[in-house]
Amino acid sequence: ALDKFVIGFFIVEIALKLIAYGRKPLNYFRDPWNVIDFLIVAVCLIPTGSNAFAVFRLLRVLRILRLITALPKLQIIVSALFK
Repeated sequence: ALDKFVIGFFIVEIALKLIAYGRKPLNYFRDPWNVIDFLIVAVCLIPTGSNAFAVFRLLRVLRILRLITALPKLQIIVSALFK
């Protein structure tokens, strides 16, 4: 139940951000952090009816990376690590 609540919270967050962009919701995807957020939530929504999708279920750990978006200084550190 907690898992569904958390994923629902993230979906609402993404929806609100898209609405905030008004007539140009695709501008949401110009920020790489928004793209990462969207992909993490999208992968978490993939049903796991077979073992082929088990790999995608492992990507749920990436939701932890969503915390990075809340802390700008942490974004700088992670961006530096990726470079």
